[in-house]
Amino acid sequence: MLNLSKLIRWSILSIMINSSTSMAQPAYTTSEVLPINLCTKPKVAGIPIESAFGWDENSVGCLKGDYSLFSKNGLYGAVDYKGSIVIKPMYIEATPLGNGVFIFTNKNKKLGILNSKKEVLLPFVYDSIIPNKSGYAIVGKDNKYGQIDQFGKWIIPLEYDGLVYNSDPFLLSYKNNKAGMLAIEDGKILAENIYDSIITNLTLEGYHRTSINGSKGYVDDKGNSVDVPLEKQNPIFKDLN
Repeated sequence: MLNLSKLIRWSILSIMINSSTSMAQPAYTTSEVLPINLCTKPKVAGIPIESAFGWDENSVGCLKGDYSLFSKNGLYGAVDYKGSIVIKPMYIEATPLGNGVFIFTNKNKKLGILNSKKEVLLPFVYDSIIPNKSGYAIVGKDNKYGQIDQFGKWIIPLEYDGLVYNSDPFLLSYKNNKAGMLAIEDGKILAENIYDSIITNLTLEGYHRTSINGSKGYVDDKGNSVDVPLEKQNPIFKDLN
């Protein structure tokens, strides 16, 4: 009779031999779309029928809400927290907006938005969709730009020559070579497109340097013109007064 240690060794060897085919590379690879420190790995409780070898801890990207992106053969799809596929991998690029809503790029390099129910929130006709941290996104088509919320609802119409997110609570807008300001949450016009430039993040916090017809000034986060004492202004602008 084999002693216990030999039995264990034979058992391990038998498992390795009999499972050699099932230890092949997993059918899914890490999407690496979301930073690992901002979310959690899905609870892989189920094995999708598309997978020949099941899942491992690197099968999918991390979760944002109850859903995660994954990739297979270089194409992206989405799974829920149980590991069940909700959107099949058929897109060449993918970015999460949150709450089961995703930006995908199809094989024609056009972008659109789907939710976890496979509903098309935004059709695949757009040239760019750039999200911010709050779930809003700048959408571009034929060199015109607008903004949507994370459910595909238009907040800012597709009529601007440019829109830019920064660290401030507004968007910089550009139309007819003039700069303005729009509220991110509802698209309200904070400052009309009348400025030659609006320079943010280089001025006193909460105030932004403007130029209009050669005249320099400041506006606050709500687009109101304000006076800022010279001694409080950023040194880089002092010689411009």
